[in-house]
Amino acid sequence: MTGPFSSESAPHRAPTEEATAFWDWATGETLRHSGTRIEEMCEISHLSIRHYQRDNGETVTLLVISPSKTNRERVIPMSGELFHVIASVIRRHTRDGSPVPILRRFDPHDKVWSPPMPFLFQRKIVSTRSVISPASVPSRIRPPSGPIASGQRPEAQRG
Repeated sequence: MTGPFSSESAPHRAPTEEATAFWDWATGETLRHSGTRIEEMCEISHLSIRHYQRDNGETVTLLVISPSKTNRERVIPMSGELFHVIASVIRRHTRDGSPVPILRRFDPHDKVWSPPMPFLFQRKIVSTRSVISPASVPSRIRPPSGPIASGQRPEAQRG
C-alpha cells in the first residue's frame, strides 16, 4: 500500500522536516535582516537582545553582536522583520514554559569552548541539543537545486 498514510511515506519524519524548514528560514532571514556574518549569527544568545528607551519614551530593540573579526561589539537596531524572526526563535525554545536552554559552543577558529549561554541558534536532533554549526549554514541558505532554481521552466522538461 502506498499513499500519505503508508509506512513508505514516513510520517514520523514530519516533525524533523518542519524543524529543518524552520531553522533554514530563521537562519536565512536573520542573516538577511541583520547583516551579520554566519559565525556572528551562530553566537547570538538570548542575552544579545537589549532594549533602549529614547528620550521621547519610544523603546528600540537592539541586537548586540559580540566582538569577532573586528574585535568590536556592534549594536544593530532591529527592524520589524528581524524582530519577528528573533521572536519566533525565542518562542520556539520557550513554548513549553521553560527558558532558552543553556549550552556551550565550540569555536573552531579559536579552538575553545564558550561559557554556558542561552544561544538562540540551537536545535535538538533526536535527544541531543547543540548550537548550529557555522559550517552547516551555507547548505541551509543555498537555493534548492532543480529546474526552477536553474532558471528552467518545468514545462520545458516535458518531452
